[in-house]
Amino acid sequence: MYSQGFDFDYHLTGRGADQLDALGIDLSSMRARRRLLIRYCVDWSERLHHLAGVVRAALAKRMFELGWIRQTRNSRAVQVTDPGYRGVNETFGCNPRAE
Repeated sequence: MYSQGFDFDYHLTGRGADQLDALGIDLSSMRARRRLLIRYCVDWSERLHHLAGVVRAALAKRMFELGWIRQTRNSRAVQVTDPGYRGVNETFGCNPRAE
């Protein structure tokens, strides 16, 4: 979905844009915003790279709408649902259970 450039600079690939479009995420409106589409970020607790920026926010919103993820109680963490595991696998070709 994204490729890593020099110095942790991420760019949305054509394939990634197509996948987001198929999921119902309108990238054209996002490109007009001042905020970066995708940016480098490290998770504060696990110290792992993850997606940040406008695309991350739109993708999370859409995944909530589809019931692919849900908020956990008393936390900012989210839980992937069974439909979410299937949806991510079918849409993006990866198995989140194996990650």
